[in-house]
Amino acid sequence: MSQKRKPSTAVVVLSAVAGALTLVLCAGLIGGLVGDDTELENLPAYTVANQEGGDIVVEVDEVLTAGQVEAIGVDLRSKQTRETSYFVSINCSTSGSATSDNRLATVRFGIGTLGSVRTGLDDGQFDVQMDQDPTCPVSASPAVATAHGLDIPPEPDKESWDAYIAELKEIDPAIVGTKDERTLISRGRSQCGSVKQWPDDQSKLVELTNLRFTAPGYSEGFGEAKAEKILAVVRTYICPTY
Repeated sequence: MSQKRKPSTAVVVLSAVAGALTLVLCAGLIGGLVGDDTELENLPAYTVANQEGGDIVVEVDEVLTAGQVEAIGVDLRSKQTRETSYFVSINCSTSGSATSDNRLATVRFGIGTLGSVRTGLDDGQFDVQMDQDPTCPVSASPAVATAHGLDIPPEPDKESWDAYIAELKEIDPAIVGTKDERTLISRGRSQCGSVKQWPDDQSKLVELTNLRFTAPGYSEGFGEAKAEKILAVVRTYICPTY
């Protein structure tokens, strides 16, 4: 469902507090993010790792621009039906720990009168906070990630999906743990983007697999031997043609 374009409005820089740059953005403001009947042009690949009411946790595999963060907010807003305030935490899928996420940005928005009252934002506005100097190890830099992107395959069919999850569990149950399976699918698809980019560099692909596939107690991955097995499973079930 696409949002209707609102009149263009200048970006208002509110403050730079505690290492975060805060912007208030109107839907459709940056680079024509939203059109009357068009898809979001700037929407990066993301996975909803958890949602409890209006608190949403999103994982991505690259450093994002403010426009991409807003695009995630716009896309998520289009999928919500409850009139309330929403707070979206956007984390890098790698380099977090069991007690601390690798936060890249946050975005707030509200739906309905209650949402506007709680956020202080008009309907269609998104309060974006960008962490300064964010890092997401699986991308070389924001410029490289934005300029070159990754060729990510579509989600697998149910048979391949189930086999992928089952084989990851066989390698080590902690790889799957209590994660939403969509998170593991997202990491596999992102890994396929790296396979497409460096098809013959096995060493690099194993290194990136270790960065992507982490878990509590395994913040640096599961080691080279298991990473090689994970990579093989990814290539078999998520992108067999790469």
